[in-house]
Amino acid sequence: MNQPPPPGPPFAGPHPPQGYIGPEFPGGFPGGVAPEFGGVGLERVFPCVRLRGLPFDVSEDEIRIFLGCEPVDILLVKREGRFSGEAFVVLGSPLQIQMAVDKNKSYMGRRYVEVFRAKKLDYYKAVMAEMYVDGAGMRGGGGGGYNRGGGMQYGGGQHYGGGGGQGYSNGGRPAEAAGAGNGYEAGPSNVLRLRGLPFSAQKEDIVRWFEDVAPLAVDNVHIITDYGRPTGVALVEFGSPQDAQSAAAKDKQMMGTRYIEVFPSSRDELQRYLPRSY
Repeated sequence: MNQPPPPGPPFAGPHPPQGYIGPEFPGGFPGGVAPEFGGVGLERVFPCVRLRGLPFDVSEDEIRIFLGCEPVDILLVKREGRFSGEAFVVLGSPLQIQMAVDKNKSYMGRRYVEVFRAKKLDYYKAVMAEMYVDGAGMRGGGGGGYNRGGGMQYGGGQHYGGGGGQGYSNGGRPAEAAGAGNGYEAGPSNVLRLRGLPFSAQKEDIVRWFEDVAPLAVDNVHIITDYGRPTGVALVEFGSPQDAQSAAAKDKQMMGTRYIEVFPSSRDELQRYLPRSY
């Protein structure tokens, strides 16, 4: 009697490398279609959430901090040229989707923000509306279509993807071609971003966490806040790119009971966040 084949992997199907940087919509993902997470016996999930009730002066960085992850793309929805308070956020993994949905009905400053799964059709309608403004054709600069993020390169030519919620990703476009203006720079950097920190973590805790791999000065630890409250995100500046590369080995290790992710960053990103850090 023939035995049924073993079940496939839990998230089979197209899934770009974390931090994938593709060309402008509609070619951001192979075939021009965003990946859907799913497999045998599992519901296929479009990897996008919709945020409603955002402050009208919100920035993409504030959305990243609010969600606690690095999205593949953020699309701010405008109506008649003005931000509507809604945004679509494309994410890189099922875990990130769940993390985002868990933020539903949380506050951003004084605003109550709704977060729910987005429909594929609604997302693409929003992208098309931004691409074709008043029939004038393709929009210029920045924008959606999975063309955000960046990359950087440490010594030895190994490339680390600029986005992503599951550590570093080999591949992506070359570092020197990474998206300018997104806070990432070509060439070695001595700045890293940490995500998932305990809200009670102090600068000294972060210094001790790294002490077995690279020296770090307390004054070079910058804990990011949102209206004075810790976000679980920090930027750390090491004495050299080599120290930063050694420190990157701490990615996905534990601090107490928390799982900490480590990402490449840049001095540009550090300068942007300094006013909101301590």
